[in-house]
Amino acid sequence: GATRMLPSLVLIGSIKTGSSSLWSLLVDYTDGFVVSGGTTNKGEISRKEKDFFGDPSQWRHGYEWYERVWPRCPRDLNNLRIAMDATPAYHVWYDAPRNMHAFFGPRLSSVRLIWMLREPVDKFWSYFWELKSYRGDWDRVTFDEFVSPKLARAKSCLARDAASPLWPPSMPPPFRDCAPHLDHGLYHPQLKRWLEYFEASQLLL
Repeated sequence: GATRMLPSLVLIGSIKTGSSSLWSLLVDYTDGFVVSGGTTNKGEISRKEKDFFGDPSQWRHGYEWYERVWPRCPRDLNNLRIAMDATPAYHVWYDAPRNMHAFFGPRLSSVRLIWMLREPVDKFWSYFWELKSYRGDWDRVTFDEFVSPKLARAKSCLARDAASPLWPPSMPPPFRDCAPHLDHGLYHPQLKRWLEYFEASQLLL
Protein backbone atom coordinates (compact mmCIF):
# COMPACT_ATOMS: atom_id res chain seq x y z
CA GLY A 1 0.00 0.00 0.00
CA ALA A 2 2.91 2.37 0.53
CA THR A 3 3.46 2.68 -3.23
CA ARG A 4 -0.16 3.56 -3.94
CA MET A 5 -1.84 6.93 -3.60
CA LEU A 6 -4.54 5.87 -1.16
CA PRO A 7 -7.42 8.26 -0.49
CA SER A 8 -6.82 10.92 2.11
CA LEU A 9 -10.17 12.54 1.34
CA VAL A 10 -13.35 10.47 1.73
CA LEU A 11 -16.86 11.74 1.08
CA ILE A 12 -19.09 9.61 3.32
CA GLY A 13 -22.51 11.13 2.65
CA SER A 14 -25.12 11.63 1.69
CA ILE A 15 -27.25 10.66 -1.30
CA LYS A 16 -29.20 13.46 -3.03
CA THR A 17 -27.12 16.23 -1.47
CA GLY A 18 -25.06 17.27 -4.50
CA SER A 19 -22.20 14.86 -3.88
CA SER A 20 -21.79 14.15 -7.59
CA SER A 21 -21.50 17.85 -8.37
CA LEU A 22 -18.89 18.34 -5.66
CA TRP A 23 -16.96 15.27 -6.80
CA SER A 24 -16.98 16.48 -10.40
CA LEU A 25 -15.74 19.93 -9.40
CA LEU A 26 -12.89 18.48 -7.37
CA VAL A 27 -11.86 15.75 -9.82
CA ASP A 28 -12.53 17.34 -13.20
CA TYR A 29 -11.66 20.97 -12.55
CA THR A 30 -8.55 20.96 -10.36
CA ASP A 31 -6.01 20.16 -13.08
CA GLY A 32 -5.50 16.65 -11.76
CA PHE A 33 -4.83 17.66 -8.15
CA VAL A 34 -7.69 15.46 -6.91
CA VAL A 35 -7.73 11.96 -8.41
CA SER A 36 -10.55 9.42 -8.28
CA GLY A 37 -8.75 6.17 -8.95
CA GLY A 38 -9.88 3.45 -11.33
CA THR A 39 -13.14 1.57 -11.65
CA THR A 40 -14.05 -1.66 -9.86
CA ASN A 41 -16.40 -4.51 -10.69
CA LYS A 42 -19.31 -2.10 -10.12
CA GLY A 43 -18.61 -0.30 -13.37
CA GLU A 44 -18.37 3.39 -14.25
CA ILE A 45 -20.16 4.59 -11.09
CA SER A 46 -17.20 3.22 -9.11
CA ARG A 47 -14.95 5.89 -10.59
CA LYS A 48 -16.66 8.04 -7.97
CA GLU A 49 -18.13 5.54 -5.48
CA LYS A 50 -15.84 2.69 -4.47
CA ASP A 51 -18.20 1.26 -1.79
CA PHE A 52 -15.26 -0.69 -0.36
CA PHE A 53 -15.57 0.19 3.32
CA GLY A 54 -19.35 -0.28 3.48
CA ASP A 55 -20.61 -2.93 1.10
CA PRO A 56 -19.63 -6.38 2.48
CA SER A 57 -19.40 -7.78 -1.06
CA GLN A 58 -16.67 -5.23 -1.79
CA TRP A 59 -14.92 -5.38 1.58
CA ARG A 60 -14.37 -9.12 1.28
CA HIS A 61 -12.15 -8.54 -1.77
CA GLY A 62 -9.44 -7.45 0.67
CA TYR A 63 -7.01 -4.62 1.19
CA GLU A 64 -4.79 -5.30 -1.83
CA TRP A 65 -7.77 -5.32 -4.16
CA TYR A 66 -8.76 -1.83 -3.00
CA GLU A 67 -5.19 -0.55 -3.11
CA ARG A 68 -4.82 -1.58 -6.75
CA VAL A 69 -7.69 0.72 -7.69
CA TRP A 70 -5.51 3.74 -6.91
CA PRO A 71 -2.57 5.09 -8.96
CA ARG A 72 1.01 4.67 -7.87
CA CYS A 73 2.57 7.49 -5.91
CA PRO A 74 4.39 10.00 -8.13
CA ARG A 75 8.16 9.97 -7.98
CA ASP A 76 8.24 13.74 -8.30
CA LEU A 77 7.45 15.09 -4.84
CA ASN A 78 6.57 18.42 -6.43
CA ASN A 79 3.67 16.68 -8.18
CA LEU A 80 1.75 15.67 -5.08
CA ARG A 81 -1.96 14.99 -5.49
CA ILE A 82 -4.90 13.94 -3.33
CA ALA A 83 -6.91 10.77 -3.90
CA MET A 84 -10.64 10.86 -3.13
CA ASP A 85 -13.19 8.10 -2.53
CA ALA A 86 -16.66 9.65 -2.78
CA THR A 87 -19.19 7.05 -1.62
CA PRO A 88 -22.24 8.92 -0.26
CA ALA A 89 -23.74 5.79 1.32
CA TYR A 90 -20.79 5.19 3.66
CA HIS A 91 -22.48 7.00 6.54
CA VAL A 92 -25.31 4.45 6.53
CA TRP A 93 -23.08 1.37 6.66
CA TYR A 94 -22.55 0.56 10.35
CA ASP A 95 -19.18 -1.11 9.79
CA ALA A 96 -17.74 1.53 7.44
CA PRO A 97 -15.92 3.62 10.09
CA ARG A 98 -14.55 0.51 11.76
CA ASN A 99 -13.37 -0.86 8.42
CA MET A 100 -11.66 2.42 7.58
CA HIS A 101 -9.97 2.40 10.98
CA ALA A 102 -8.68 -1.12 10.34
CA PHE A 103 -7.54 -0.37 6.79
CA PHE A 104 -5.70 2.89 7.42
CA GLY A 105 -4.28 1.99 10.83
CA PRO A 106 -1.74 4.61 11.96
CA ARG A 107 -2.46 6.63 8.81
CA LEU A 108 -6.06 7.23 9.88
CA SER A 109 -5.20 10.62 11.36
CA SER A 110 -4.28 11.89 7.89
CA VAL A 111 -7.73 11.08 6.46
CA ARG A 112 -10.31 13.84 6.13
CA LEU A 113 -14.04 13.19 5.80
CA ILE A 114 -16.74 15.19 4.04
CA TRP A 115 -20.37 14.63 4.95
CA MET A 116 -22.90 16.62 2.95
CA LEU A 117 -26.24 16.93 4.74
CA ARG A 118 -29.73 17.82 3.57
CA GLU A 119 -33.06 18.11 5.32
CA PRO A 120 -34.12 14.44 5.52
CA VAL A 121 -37.66 14.78 4.14
CA ASP A 122 -36.50 16.85 1.17
CA LYS A 123 -33.78 14.31 0.52
CA PHE A 124 -36.20 11.39 0.66
CA TRP A 125 -38.57 13.18 -1.73
CA SER A 126 -35.70 13.81 -4.15
CA TYR A 127 -34.65 10.17 -3.93
CA PHE A 128 -38.18 9.06 -4.78
CA TRP A 129 -38.18 11.17 -7.95
CA GLU A 130 -34.81 9.80 -8.95
CA LEU A 131 -36.32 6.32 -8.80
CA LYS A 132 -39.32 7.55 -10.80
CA SER A 133 -36.95 8.75 -13.51
CA TYR A 134 -36.00 5.12 -14.15
CA ARG A 135 -39.57 4.65 -15.44
CA GLY A 136 -40.82 1.10 -15.93
CA ASP A 137 -42.73 -0.08 -12.84
CA TRP A 138 -41.82 3.14 -11.05
CA ASP A 139 -44.23 5.07 -13.29
CA ARG A 140 -47.16 3.57 -11.38
CA VAL A 141 -45.80 4.07 -7.86
CA THR A 142 -47.07 7.04 -5.85
CA PHE A 143 -45.09 8.63 -3.04
CA ASP A 144 -47.57 7.28 -0.48
CA GLU A 145 -47.15 3.76 -1.86
CA PHE A 146 -43.39 4.16 -1.69
CA VAL A 147 -43.13 5.48 1.84
CA SER A 148 -46.03 3.76 3.65
CA PRO A 149 -44.47 0.27 3.90
CA LYS A 150 -41.22 1.78 5.17
CA LEU A 151 -43.03 3.73 7.87
CA ALA A 152 -45.07 0.64 8.77
CA ARG A 153 -41.92 -1.42 9.11
CA ALA A 154 -40.31 1.19 11.36
CA LYS A 155 -43.48 1.28 13.47
CA SER A 156 -43.41 -2.53 13.78
CA CYS A 157 -39.83 -2.41 14.99
CA LEU A 158 -40.67 0.15 17.64
CA ALA A 159 -43.72 -1.86 18.70
CA ARG A 160 -41.51 -4.87 19.36
CA ASP A 161 -38.94 -2.85 21.28
CA ALA A 162 -39.58 0.84 21.85
CA ALA A 163 -36.02 1.33 23.09
CA SER A 164 -34.45 -0.14 19.97
CA PRO A 165 -33.06 2.50 17.62
CA LEU A 166 -34.06 2.43 13.96
CA TRP A 167 -30.36 2.54 13.13
CA PRO A 168 -28.22 0.51 13.13
CA PRO A 169 -30.24 -2.57 12.16
CA SER A 170 -30.34 -4.26 15.57
CA MET A 171 -33.33 -6.56 15.49
CA PRO A 172 -33.67 -10.12 14.17
CA PRO A 173 -35.40 -10.90 10.86
CA PRO A 174 -37.91 -9.93 9.61
CA PHE A 175 -37.24 -6.61 11.33
CA ARG A 176 -33.52 -6.43 10.82
CA ASP A 177 -33.78 -3.49 8.45
CA CYS A 178 -36.11 -1.28 10.44
CA ALA A 179 -36.00 1.87 8.35
CA PRO A 180 -35.08 1.05 4.74
CA HIS A 181 -34.12 4.22 2.88
CA LEU A 182 -35.42 6.28 5.82
CA ASP A 183 -32.18 5.50 7.65
CA HIS A 184 -30.30 7.79 5.25
CA GLY A 185 -31.74 10.68 7.26
CA LEU A 186 -30.95 9.36 10.75
CA TYR A 187 -27.86 11.52 11.05
CA HIS A 188 -27.43 11.67 14.83
CA PRO A 189 -26.75 8.00 15.65
CA GLN A 190 -24.60 7.71 12.54
CA LEU A 191 -22.50 10.73 13.49
CA LYS A 192 -21.96 9.28 16.97
CA ARG A 193 -20.73 6.06 15.37
CA TRP A 194 -18.23 7.86 13.12
CA LEU A 195 -16.90 9.88 16.05
CA GLU A 196 -16.02 6.62 17.81
CA TYR A 197 -13.24 6.21 15.23
CA PHE A 198 -12.47 9.72 13.99
CA GLU A 199 -11.71 13.02 15.66
CA ALA A 200 -14.29 15.74 15.09
CA SER A 201 -11.54 17.85 13.52
CA GLN A 202 -11.27 15.28 10.71
CA LEU A 203 -14.90 15.70 9.66
CA LEU A 204 -16.36 18.53 7.58
CA LEU A 205 -20.16 18.74 7.69
